Amino acid sequence: MTKQDEQFLKMLLETFRMEADEAIGNISNDLLELEKDLPAEKHVEIIEAIFRNFHSLKGAARSVNLQKIEKICQSAESVFSGLKKKEIKITSDLLDLIIQSTDIIKELVKPEVSDHHNLLSKKVNEFSEILDQAAKGHVKKEVKKEIPIQEVKQEFNAEKYAHSETTIRIPIEVIDSLMFQVEELRSVKLTEKELIFEIGNIKNEISLIKNNIIKFKEKNRNKLTSEHSSITEVEQFSKTHIENANKFIETCHTQLNSISNKVMVVSSTAEHNYRAAESQIENLTLSMKKVIMMPFSTLLQNIPMIVRDLSREQNKQIELKVKGDNIETDRRILNELKDPIIHLIRNCIDHGIEPPEIRKQKSKPAHSALNITISQINSTTAEIMISDDGAGIDLEKIRSLVKQNIANPNVNYDNLTYKEILPYVFHSGISTKQVVTNISGRGLGMAIVREKIEKIGGTINIDTKKDEGTSFRINIPFNLASFHGVEVVVAGQNYMIPTTYVDRVISLHKNKIVSLENRQAIEIDGTIVSLVPLADILEISKSKQNAVTEQIPVIVLHTTVSRIAFIVDNILGEQEIMVKHMGNQLASVRNILGATILGNGKIEPVLNVSDLLSFAEKKSLISYSIMHESNENLISKKEVNILIAEDSITSRMMLKNILESAGYNVVAAVDGLDAYEQLPLGNFDLVISDVDMPRMSGFTLTEKIRKDHRFQNIPLILVTSLDSKEDRERGIDAGASAYVVKKSFDQSNLLEIIKKIL
Repeated sequence: MTKQDEQFLKMLLETFRMEADEAIGNISNDLLELEKDLPAEKHVEIIEAIFRNFHSLKGAARSVNLQKIEKICQSAESVFSGLKKKEIKITSDLLDLIIQSTDIIKELVKPEVSDHHNLLSKKVNEFSEILDQAAKGHVKKEVKKEIPIQEVKQEFNAEKYAHSETTIRIPIEVIDSLMFQVEELRSVKLTEKELIFEIGNIKNEISLIKNNIIKFKEKNRNKLTSEHSSITEVEQFSKTHIENANKFIETCHTQLNSISNKVMVVSSTAEHNYRAAESQIENLTLSMKKVIMMPFSTLLQNIPMIVRDLSREQNKQIELKVKGDNIETDRRILNELKDPIIHLIRNCIDHGIEPPEIRKQKSKPAHSALNITISQINSTTAEIMISDDGAGIDLEKIRSLVKQNIANPNVNYDNLTYKEILPYVFHSGISTKQVVTNISGRGLGMAIVREKIEKIGGTINIDTKKDEGTSFRINIPFNLASFHGVEVVVAGQNYMIPTTYVDRVISLHKNKIVSLENRQAIEIDGTIVSLVPLADILEISKSKQNAVTEQIPVIVLHTTVSRIAFIVDNILGEQEIMVKHMGNQLASVRNILGATILGNGKIEPVLNVSDLLSFAEKKSLISYSIMHESNENLISKKEVNILIAEDSITSRMMLKNILESAGYNVVAAVDGLDAYEQLPLGNFDLVISDVDMPRMSGFTLTEKIRKDHRFQNIPLILVTSLDSKEDRERGIDAGASAYVVKKSFDQSNLLEIIKKIL
């Protein structure tokens, strides 16, 4: 190992120790919370958090080849996997085991502990076996409270702290350059001090003129209104008054000319100082950025070794190519990207790239390609693309996993398009790996990847093709402190939204808003997007919101997995801002990322888009009324109530819009069973149903309605793609009032049938 490699390894180990200390602290705090009597849903959140911390710590330990820590974390993960699936229960004995496992990891993390000590290896193996048994429900009650680990004492070595994350090395020439630029700013400071003095003199002269005018008015008013003034005295006063007024005006004119000249000098000097300060501050800022900027090569330095080890473990032949790693970005961003990049690399190798024998069967070269390309998109954003030429993501398997793990009755997952199903890869619990290994299979890593990237204001997108490969595109800012934001107004308060998450801003006519499954939505590029008032998400009182006009300002926001349109009062424009984070005391405040100070000194909150989208989805907001109560034309007193049963979201929305436009009051159900359950909840005059639906078909729904004395007289129309004679006869026999085939569907025909039936 070269001296450079040795130095890098020391830096890597020191970084890992800092991360491990933080992870162990979080795990320990959460374990203590688990011992408390908390609601069941809170326990679920804590178990998920501990699970994730062990998962991240395991991956970090693997990257620095600390196999003992990796082994303990792997076993602890198995325990929390069982807790998540409710295969095992939380007991005091089980919590004792986990707490002891964190104690072992604490000892293993210490720099003075040798990873090759025989006694240590024995104890780690024993405890890993105990945890593996606990994951199967066999908790060993009599475990020693302390597992002795022989420590090797070592004298203090200052060199091991040289690469600590709390310190950085700066060349002396950079320090000299920064000091020179700071000294130049002192001249601006002195000039500004003189300007303040001159402005003070101008203010004094203006005050003097004002006082003289007041005195002049009072003096002449008193003389003019004197009770003993004769006509002669008044005439004499008028003559004298005109002479005095002329003199006074001449004096004021002279003083104003003097003030005007001084203002011109001050204005010119201020403008010059502004330009000088702007240039100097910009140069100083760029120099300071260079201090904290590091090339991507520092992030990717250990990636080749990771690829080599994994390819050997899995008997795969992989050629790694890296481009653009000389591009520099904020050191803090690189630190946050380390775990996501490593996980994506592992995913490409473990999930995507096939073994040589399978690649040959597909007429592919035995050697697979794994590419990492870094490029600069613009002055503020960089893109990292990680791509392979493997098997691609099995979208149908993802669809199946989503249906199993994310049961939302309001979503027909079978109708989701390629672009709509892909983001589910980033949901917790979704993994195409059938066997859980120490690399993958738990469905947790991609969720962590998305969270970490969005935490630094970035986005990640996937593109995949069967047997051609998969690519991950990560867009990140160059600097954490400054970025561009869009300023919006909500209920009289101004907010900033990072432009990274802004899909578009539009002025939307309220007639373009549709009602979809008790929510409002709009169509964007052929896709239905939920529409939500931003005031509702920020929980601002409705009474403070502005009245809705014909044109509604809307800002469409997106992350990796969501896209939602938000109604705002006004959109003021885009500008570059500096973000000030709120500190640890307010770190958990929902929906707020930080604050920024504008040029006029006003402080504005910066919104956390990930929180906004997450909260909007969880809250399941009811439709936002865009109609004024005074507008009788928009408030329709609909007399006919129609229930629709349709599992296709597109067909359901189309039918609903057609019927509502015709003046009917419509309630939509996602299938036959949902419709049958909703029937008792409303006074329905008509039911329109599809035939081929999950859980309950239209034929079965018709039969159940006709057999139920409560609803047997309600007319029912079947609208379906089944156009055979047998299907038509079956529908009529079941009790349908009419049978409409989608292939020959005509809007006016359906409305005509409804009129005849009703």
